[in-house]
Amino acid sequence: ERPTSVARVVGDRLYYGKHPYSHPEDGYLSTVQNIGLEDLRKAYSAALSPGNCVLLITGDFEPAALRGELEKHFAGWKGPPARLPEKAIHSPHAGRLARVGQHQDLAGVEPVRLALVDKPGAAQTVIRIYLKGTRYESPRAPSLALANTIFGGTFTSRLNSNLREEKKITYGASSGLASRRTWGHLVAVSSVESGATALGISEFFREFQAMGSGSLRKGELGKAASTQRSRLIESLETQAGLRGRYRLGQHLILQASGGINWRYFLYPDEDSEKTIRKASYSAVDYSISSGLSWRF
Repeated sequence: ERPTSVARVVGDRLYYGKHPYSHPEDGYLSTVQNIGLEDLRKAYSAALSPGNCVLLITGDFEPAALRGELEKHFAGWKGPPARLPEKAIHSPHAGRLARVGQHQDLAGVEPVRLALVDKPGAAQTVIRIYLKGTRYESPRAPSLALANTIFGGTFTSRLNSNLREEKKITYGASSGLASRRTWGHLVAVSSVESGATALGISEFFREFQAMGSGSLRKGELGKAASTQRSRLIESLETQAGLRGRYRLGQHLILQASGGINWRYFLYPDEDSEKTIRKASYSAVDYSISSGLSWRF
C-alpha cells in the first residue's frame, strides 16, 4: 500500500532483472508462504556455523580476560569451513534493450526505460531513477561517494535545493550510491505532487545533465568533504557505530576474493580521513565524468 515501497521493489526488479540483487530482502508473499520449519532449520544450520561467523565486541573490557571467557564458551563449537553462495557475476542487465559487459564497473550507455505503476487517487507521484554504478572494489567509490553527497546526499544538496526549496513540489529529494559485491547503482528518488510529475522528472534530468558535465560549483567539494568527515566522526562516537564500521569490513573480507582496499573499511578513522582530506576538484570531477553515466 505504500507507493515508496512499491517503487523500490518494482525498480529493483526491473533494473536488476534475474540477478539476485532484484530480490527484496523480506521476499514476496508467494515465496514466504511456502517456507516451512525444515527450510528454516536448513538455512539456520548453513548460515550459523563457526566458519561463517565473526564475533565483534566493543566496550570497556580487558582483552585477555574476555578472550578467556570466549574460549571457555565457544571452544567446543565445531563446524565445517566457511561456504559462501556462488558469486553471481552475470550481468544483472541481461535481456534488456542493451547488454553491458560482464564484471565491469561500467560499460556503455543504455537506452532510457520508463516504467509506470498506476495508483488511482494518489496525491503524490514517486519518482525513482536508477543509473549504473560501481562495485565496492572500485578505486572510484570514495570519490563517487563525495559526488553523491553533492548531488543528493544531504538536505542542501543539488536535488533537494532544486525540487524542494526552489520548485516547492516535494518535501524532499535525495540520491544514494549503492556499491555492491559485483554491481552497483545510484538511485535518485522523490515523492512530488501529482500535478507536478512532469516538472519533477524534467528537473531530475536537468540535474543529472548538470552533474554529468563534471563541473563542480564553488564550495561544493569542501562542503561535501566536511559532511563526510562529520559522518565518519559520528559513526565512531558510539559503540553501535564503531561496531557497524568493523562489521562492514569483516563482511567484505568474507565475501570478496581480493582487490579491495580493506583498510578503507577496517580502519575508517585513518584511511577514510585521508581520502577526504586529499580529495581534489580534478579527482572528483574525473570520477563524476567517468564513474557514472549521468547523461541520458
